[in-house]
Amino acid sequence: MHVGLRILPGVIQGAFVQEDDGLGPIVRVRKREKNIERGLAPVIGYLSTLAAWVGGDLAAPEVDISLVLRWLYGAGLDYLDEKERDFSKLVQQKKKLYGAEVQAS
Repeated sequence: MHVGLRILPGVIQGAFVQEDDGLGPIVRVRKREKNIERGLAPVIGYLSTLAAWVGGDLAAPEVDISLVLRWLYGAGLDYLDEKERDFSKLVQQKKKLYGAEVQAS
């Protein structure tokens, strides 16, 4: 038997043994992107509703989202203090619950 033929079966067999992730990672990234998009829609809706309820500068015709987010930061800290909750712990719980991988933003 030729030396090349003795090596060939192992090489061919090795091609079938190697694992191929296929489209799995791409599908997971796309699902993550879609979930983020779906999450943003209600957040923006709630934020605009809160701005309207709070009124004042937050409901002015020229209101900017950054102004509302600054208000939310302060109001959110007050809420978390009042409820004795830690935001970072809540994030870690959700990360574990939803199996979210650490992703660069």
